[in-house]
Amino acid sequence: MLSREEAINRSASGPIARASGVTRDLRKDEPYLCYPDFDFKVCCAKAGDCFARYLVRMAEMRESLRIVDQAIENLPAAR
Repeated sequence: MLSREEAINRSASGPIARASGVTRDLRKDEPYLCYPDFDFKVCCAKAGDCFARYLVRMAEMRESLRIVDQAIENLPAAR
């Protein structure tokens, strides 16, 4: 188990940090490229264990599909 405080102190990032309750995601906090154009949520959990990391990763895959769907909808028409 990795508590929120331990995750921060050990500089954990990504799904490992978010599974411990750290809600930092660069795509939302410091948007780059076209991420500001997409509607998606930051997937988090609080338990900090292996199952929480699994759940965060599964939720992130669903959010990634939402981003892909939005990108496809906004593609310019082919000539």
